[in-house]
Amino acid sequence: MTDVNIALLEAKLDQIAPSSAIERLRRRVVEADDAQLFRMNPYTFAEEEGIAPQQAVEVFLRASMAGLLRPDWALVCRGCGEYAQTLQNLCELGGTFHCAACSMTRTTALDEHVEVGFTVHPEVRSIRFLEPAELPLDDYFFRYTFSPNIVVRGVGESLVDYLRERALVLVRLAPGEEHAVETDVGVGWIVGSPRAMITVAGEPTPDRERRTVEVGFDGTQFLPRPTIVPGPVRLVVRNASDAVQPVLLYHTPIVTYFDYRPFLSGQGLLNTEEFRRHLGTEVVRPGTGIPTRDNTLLFTDLRGSTALYDRVGDALAFELVSAHLEALARVITRHAGVVVKTIGDAVMASFSRPVDAARAALAMAAAIHSSDRAEALILKIGIHRGPCLVVNVRDHVDYFGQTVNIAARVQNAAGGKQICMTAAVFEDLEVKNVFAGLGEVSSEQLSLRGVGEPWRVYRYTTP
Repeated sequence: MTDVNIALLEAKLDQIAPSSAIERLRRRVVEADDAQLFRMNPYTFAEEEGIAPQQAVEVFLRASMAGLLRPDWALVCRGCGEYAQTLQNLCELGGTFHCAACSMTRTTALDEHVEVGFTVHPEVRSIRFLEPAELPLDDYFFRYTFSPNIVVRGVGESLVDYLRERALVLVRLAPGEEHAVETDVGVGWIVGSPRAMITVAGEPTPDRERRTVEVGFDGTQFLPRPTIVPGPVRLVVRNASDAVQPVLLYHTPIVTYFDYRPFLSGQGLLNTEEFRRHLGTEVVRPGTGIPTRDNTLLFTDLRGSTALYDRVGDALAFELVSAHLEALARVITRHAGVVVKTIGDAVMASFSRPVDAARAALAMAAAIHSSDRAEALILKIGIHRGPCLVVNVRDHVDYFGQTVNIAARVQNAAGGKQICMTAAVFEDLEVKNVFAGLGEVSSEQLSLRGVGEPWRVYRYTTP
């Protein structure tokens, strides 16, 4: 029987426009196991419920605004797969984070390290994961500590399943307590959480004598870090710290490399209009720039806008440009992007995927150039992708760096009714497929103002 505050649940739902997706979320809150309501991945929810991923993200954001869900910004270490830190707000995010399991400090990247999940609000339903110290060990390690979105490369199973199948020690040790397990180990490594490293190498000894290996947790890691031969072993783990310590040690025959199931990254959330509209007050701390490794930026401008004001007058020109900006914003939102800012009659937009920016550019051109005022509004578009910094500019999310500069310069290179793209954008396979069959896409080496070396720019002229 789940402990759900039905009256409060219904009150929260009344604040959200009804839809079939909202009803599915309601059913999950009432009926699902606690694990299904902790750090929910909206993309997984979308797949399970048969809805579009972006729709699931928007539903989860609306539910968060209503107080039904609570977003979690979780920093995952790409070295070990553990969650190093969980934050409640973007403003708590720093430029670096420390993984205790790896004993390494890493540079935060919004698209690589920040997983955004959603947990049911404790006032609506209390779930066991809100008290991690009291969780059963299987829950603590395989649902709370490690990311469920990681797949072990070459093995084809999730990291948590990989660890569960290979666990040798799964125990909670009181201060001074020890635990022993007897097992056979092959070549590889015995590693775990907290940090541990026992190397298994060489040829098995012919006598098959069981050897004892003792390691102790000192409050930070297990020591020593011995090398043993394959074969029978008695593994003794001791908690030498002054606190209760959950322990997972597992054997892996390979060095594990990770792939990732689709998840909502910090970058992906910032590129969601619903987030900007309702939770956009959550920005990075002033003076802090958070990197994103691969973001796509699109700039637009109008050809001859100054002449437009001279020709039709300020009032009509303002009306035309305002309608133009609104039309572009609708297209950007429809293609999974956000308007970062407008500068006069120009727009800067951000996308997580270059293919979304490319589709948006074509849709913008079609919308503007087919309108009854097409002769007055001639659009020029530029697109580039790459690393940049997410920054706080007057309490709004903005982007900084050479990627921004190049995207703006590429837009400057576009003529009327043209879309210009760097090779980083156009040579993406999905982008090439979008332009296939549309007509000629020319390319040239261009010197961009303020950018050192020439850049290859692809140019497409819209109908």
